[in-house]
Amino acid sequence: MRGDEVGLGTPHEDIASIVAVNELKLERKFLLSIAFGVDAFHGVNHFQFLEAVSDLASKGHYLGLLSLLNDMEEVHLFKEAYRYVESKMPVRPSIVTSSIVSAVEGNYGDYHANPRTQGSKLWINPLMPVYWGFDLKGVAQRCLYYDQVKEVSSFYELELAIEKFRSNHKPIRGWDEIPV
Repeated sequence: MRGDEVGLGTPHEDIASIVAVNELKLERKFLLSIAFGVDAFHGVNHFQFLEAVSDLASKGHYLGLLSLLNDMEEVHLFKEAYRYVESKMPVRPSIVTSSIVSAVEGNYGDYHANPRTQGSKLWINPLMPVYWGFDLKGVAQRCLYYDQVKEVSSFYELELAIEKFRSNHKPIRGWDEIPV
């Protein structure tokens, strides 16, 4: 996301990772995104996400998709690892990971395997276990607040930089519906 979308979800870890890796002196850097739809829970507009993918594709920075399937050995290991972590942290199971597992197992719609999502609208869907691949440099170049967060050294400073950008940047775009 560029930063001017109606909702950014939970951008702190995302932009911190993008900036940290982008600043490394490596020849090739990639970004993989998974769990399409889960951030609607945090206000992400998926019309604007798909628009961003199209923009990245037009510049050669979109690398394609890879889907996790329930019968893959890697998926069995992923689910085993998730269930182990969940058993060690039962109070805060991952919303993202439980949604991916629910989707890969064929659940759909307002399905709640995670008690943290009870009482909210959730859209488990078959696009959640799909990895979207991007050239990281292109994603970093699209971020309108990249320079404002590049030099921060704490979560608090990062949060303030994002809030300052959003309060000063006009316009913040409105909600768009996917016309399907």
